[in-house]
Amino acid sequence: MNGRHQFVKLLVEKAHQEASHANRETVVNDLRTRFHILRLRLTVREAERRYLRRRVRKATPRPAVTVDLPPERLGAFARPFTYTGVDYFGPLIVTIGRRHEKRWVALFTCLRTRAVHLELVYSLTTDSAISALRRMAARRGWPRVIYADNGTNFHGANTELQRAMEEWAPQLKDYALTRRTEWKFLVPGAPNQGGAWERLLRSVKTALEATLHQKSPREETLATLLTEAENTVNSRPLTHSPRTPIDRRAWRAAQGLADEYWRRWVKEYLPTLVARGDSRDAQQRQIQEEDLVVVADGNLPRNVWPRGVVTKTFRGPDGVVRNVEIRTRGGVLRRPVRKIAVLPSEP
Repeated sequence: MNGRHQFVKLLVEKAHQEASHANRETVVNDLRTRFHILRLRLTVREAERRYLRRRVRKATPRPAVTVDLPPERLGAFARPFTYTGVDYFGPLIVTIGRRHEKRWVALFTCLRTRAVHLELVYSLTTDSAISALRRMAARRGWPRVIYADNGTNFHGANTELQRAMEEWAPQLKDYALTRRTEWKFLVPGAPNQGGAWERLLRSVKTALEATLHQKSPREETLATLLTEAENTVNSRPLTHSPRTPIDRRAWRAAQGLADEYWRRWVKEYLPTLVARGDSRDAQQRQIQEEDLVVVADGNLPRNVWPRGVVTKTFRGPDGVVRNVEIRTRGGVLRRPVRKIAVLPSEP
């Protein structure tokens, strides 16, 4: 029998269903024991492609094309903390009298110089979050742009902090606008887009572990240790220290020239960031509206990932689609393309 015949295709699909959609070789062996079919393996493969559930089970998100660094990471001739990223961690337990209370830490990082500023947050109220922002701005100046994780991106945080962040978000954004500060939130499910401060968060925690010997220090002690941890992280070298000494006259001249500082920053520090390389998927078809997709969710089995239709795409400065809006049975979601698996169109 010819595998191109419609009857043979239906026969193969029936055998595929009887085998509970097992792997290809199992279906091929079952059919060979009963029939002699030309192009059998190719016909079974085509039947697999027509089976939607198998495509959903085998679907995997496609890695996104590597993007250029955003302008906030390369803003020249602007004071530190003009472009800032913010994150929270905790709780830390402190001793007050005879009782124990929770405290949190707000980490502000300059997206250009990678300097950090730590603020002790006394409660998970909106007023406390705004007060921490005001203390930072009073000493560092009000940022022009502030980036923050979405509430669902706090993987290491407890539920209490996640709920608090969702409550702060609109009020912090409105308060920042009164200071001419633009507040931007990352797309849900994409904490990697905040890697600039996630890595520094780890450095701060490492510095605290080396100095915080008491499990429940006094509040004054914790505030002092945070300041020392801030100094430790800000004292780290940005580039590899050369063995050959630098000429003193050249060094003194560089101190007075902002252009010279910026040249060295671009030449020595910028190449030490993660190498971009060439993306293999740069020439592949980008996600488009009306595409049938599966939303990757690491907390669920792959065969129960939510499905939906792309209703809107969001392109980055390089013209590449970075985030999409999806209409699902449970509502409209906005996710990065690296969490989206595109289902093949019907043959």
